[in-house]
Amino acid sequence: ELHDVVFTVGETIKETYHDLLDKWFGLPQKMHIDSYMVLDVVDGYEVHLKEERPDQRQKLFFINLGAYKKGDFMEHHANTFLVSDSVIEVKKRAKQNLLKGYEEVHKDDLYEVDDLLEITELNGLHVHLIPTNRKQNLVPVNGYHVLPKSVVKEYLEK
Repeated sequence: ELHDVVFTVGETIKETYHDLLDKWFGLPQKMHIDSYMVLDVVDGYEVHLKEERPDQRQKLFFINLGAYKKGDFMEHHANTFLVSDSVIEVKKRAKQNLLKGYEEVHKDDLYEVDDLLEITELNGLHVHLIPTNRKQNLVPVNGYHVLPKSVVKEYLEK
């Protein structure tokens, strides 16, 4: 079972192509994007990226839960982003809110996003979380999005 979730940073999805290709585990010619979203407000916090390290206890988490549904020959998944200073709280909240009515809900992936993004090593940026009253609007852009052949060719030639 493969959960190929990749995190990247850019003003537009096109700006992320080379970084995504760097992180892709397969052939660059087969790399594609199934879904992406902008993280600007998560769980009551604005998400900012800055060069300096944050002075905060709260962390941004990505969680991917798996579960089974009677009669289905597959594992179902749901994922979300949450902010907390506690891994235990994140697991509890996710299990309470995701995949209700499914059997054997279990955690597939749980990461502190700052660690997973490795942004301190890649481009010197750290996740800063600022409390806000702004509404969360995490809307995925879904669809089979193949990178332009010219981008892949340019990437392979570098």
